[in-house]
Amino acid sequence: MMKFAKCKAPLLISVLLSTVLLSGCDGDDGHDGINGIDGTNGVDGTNGTDGSNGVSALVNITELLAGNAQCPFGGQQIETGLDTNNNNVLDVAEVDASQTQVICNVSQRQLSVELVGRYQSDVYGLSAAEIVDYHAASQTAFVVNAQSGKVDLLDLSTLTQTPVMGEAGYTLNNITKLAELDLNADTGLALLGAVNSVSVSGDLLAAAVERADANGNATQGNGIVAFYRLSASSLPQYLSSVDVGALPDNVTFSPDGSVLLVANEGEPNSDYSVDPEGSVAIIDIINNSPANVATLVGFSDFNVGAARASELSVDINITDPVLQSPKI
Repeated sequence: MMKFAKCKAPLLISVLLSTVLLSGCDGDDGHDGINGIDGTNGVDGTNGTDGSNGVSALVNITELLAGNAQCPFGGQQIETGLDTNNNNVLDVAEVDASQTQVICNVSQRQLSVELVGRYQSDVYGLSAAEIVDYHAASQTAFVVNAQSGKVDLLDLSTLTQTPVMGEAGYTLNNITKLAELDLNADTGLALLGAVNSVSVSGDLLAAAVERADANGNATQGNGIVAFYRLSASSLPQYLSSVDVGALPDNVTFSPDGSVLLVANEGEPNSDYSVDPEGSVAIIDIINNSPANVATLVGFSDFNVGAARASELSVDINITDPVLQSPKI
């Protein structure tokens, strides 16, 4: 046992020495490396120039009234284009015609009529209230009282929107007659007969009056148109009369009031022994006053054998009951 103990001592010492030697051989820790230098930031680029504003597109919508050639019941015309002059208005030169649209109404709006006023002339069986026109400034209706040779002035200022219903309407008489225009007295002309038509444009009134000829034929002479100046606060003032064709039956102003048109019927007498030709009279309105003379446009060029007879449609057949031959 003792030999075994002696033999182990040198081995233990050897192991201890190996351990010391191994520990002594560890190298020193290395130094930390130096941090690198940060790079400088890059220079920012400059901002770009703002672009110019774009051109605006505009739309223009125009209401088309009933009776328009393209839209009989009215409608809308829609125009578009670019506002090149930047005035926020779609000018005519800016309209893109290729983009214009027309939308027509497919039917006429339904008309609703209710009785709110009634005037009784107390003349029965005769033409005592035939043609009517209205002057807005004075709220006056001008009514042809044909057989009397006068024009009645009716006050519409007191009318309301309340309808009169049922049997009450049969006896209604709530419109007051203000005055009358006596065309015979105002013009001072002889042989005047019935007033056939009246028309108002602005503050100007025109009335057509038939006239007898020198042989006593009641309507075969050349008639007249009498003109009156209207006012919001006073009665009409007579201005002048203009000679027109035989039996002026209808008068109307052009929409801009620059011309008065007169349809002259040219009615024959009962036995056709006197048969004046029909015509159209044109009276210029200059500076809101009528010209002194009318221009007459006749139709004799279309008579059989006349210069323009070939232009007359074959669908038109005008026959003289006495001569039994075509005649205009």
